[in-house]
Amino acid sequence: MPETDPSKSKGLRNGPAKGRVALTSGSWLGAGEVSGLWVLAPPLLVMVLAGLIFDVAASDILSLQKQLAAILENPGQGTIQQGLAESRARIFWATTVLLTATTGLALLITAFSILWRDLSRRGFILYVIIGCLLSFGSALFFFVSDPEKNGIAAVFFFTHNSLAVTSYFSDHHLLMIQILVHSLNTVGVLAPIFGVLAGCATLLPRPDLSSDAHAEADLVLLRGQMRRLKTLLNLGSAVLVTGILHLIVWGRWPASLVGDDKVSDQVLHLANSVGIYWGAAYTLMIIAFYAPASLVISRRAEVTLKRFPEQAGGLDVSAWMKKVGLSAAPIHQLPQVAMMLAPLLAGPAGSLIGNLSSSLGAS
Repeated sequence: MPETDPSKSKGLRNGPAKGRVALTSGSWLGAGEVSGLWVLAPPLLVMVLAGLIFDVAASDILSLQKQLAAILENPGQGTIQQGLAESRARIFWATTVLLTATTGLALLITAFSILWRDLSRRGFILYVIIGCLLSFGSALFFFVSDPEKNGIAAVFFFTHNSLAVTSYFSDHHLLMIQILVHSLNTVGVLAPIFGVLAGCATLLPRPDLSSDAHAEADLVLLRGQMRRLKTLLNLGSAVLVTGILHLIVWGRWPASLVGDDKVSDQVLHLANSVGIYWGAAYTLMIIAFYAPASLVISRRAEVTLKRFPEQAGGLDVSAWMKKVGLSAAPIHQLPQVAMMLAPLLAGPAGSLIGNLSSSLGAS
């Protein structure tokens, strides 16, 4: 059977990239470009479920903020110590904004480069449209829903409204803070969505396994897919970890403005508990994204090696897959397991950092 030149495939835009295979021609999209979208479903389901549960759990946050506002309007002490505490909290918040924005943009750039590299032009447009629709829907839900019923919106207004009733911030300053938070939330929505879509794009069609040459090309493709998937996992985890730290620091900010130590401690504990909840949710989302996709790539490699065992170079299939990084077994992916658990650990870690900073600033 004569081999076809992948660069002549109608599905490729600029010829084949390294490790890339020809897409199915004669159709509007390559079959693999559409079928890979199933990877999007599990993490979306986790996030929807997490949001619904959090709306129930955080139903009283704004009512508590109204009670806190009465204390903030009459703090009882406007000492230099309290002013320094608020300034420290503001700088910590700005630090997390910088970290989250930087990692989010890095994930977005990486995701778009993968989408552009691995998809046909029409596939790229389709994925971008899907990502924009999902992002728009998430943003619309946040901005138009009732904060009394939307837990995430309530977390934002808990701190924003608390800052607004104090004398520390002008209207212009509050507006700039609000713009920064909304811009960060936009990046925080776009980056994970397009990161998952880039993961979908890595699951491209496979070449015809009719010869050793095709089997070798398949294994090269699968190794490239796994590398890109791990890159997305690492960047995505970094975005979610910094996002958790921002969420905790944002929620802890009003505590620096409260003169009553007991009330201040409860504000800190509330912020920590919110961070721990979303750390757990983000970890489950990462697992729901990475585990199925990596398992698919690993199983494809197993099938190829069983048909063409000579591609393993005399090694056992499992040993060869471990050597080249294609094994999906948790024991062989300890760095990836650590990255998946990172958001879960970010909640307690952020609490410890916040407590340490508070203790260092105490008189």
